[in-house]
Amino acid sequence: MNIRKTILLSTVAIAFAAPGLSSATSLWQPAKGESGGEFLADHFQSSKTREEVAQAVQATPKDADSLATNERNRTSKVAAKTGQSKTRAEVQQELLNMSAEEKQRMRELYSGGNR
Repeated sequence: MNIRKTILLSTVAIAFAAPGLSSATSLWQPAKGESGGEFLADHFQSSKTREEVAQAVQATPKDADSLATNERNRTSKVAAKTGQSKTRAEVQQELLNMSAEEKQRMRELYSGGNR
């Protein structure tokens, strides 16, 4: 009895949902082939006006240098939180001072033990 009820409810839910999924006004239309679909940008309804979008574009930084600076600031904050900041020279010196066993362990760790 429970299985029959579950199947009936599933069938009814699919019957009600199918017209909404295949609506001609949806952003994605199914393709005529086996799989895939087509995105129809002209069906998109935005809640912003052209002026609001233009203001948002004007407010963003224009050059890539300022974007890169923002990215560096974000990553440096993460490094500062962990308290593990080393210079490039310090890291290179550590690699040079590793024993053969440590180098082998590192190879296994980063290559999955294949080498």
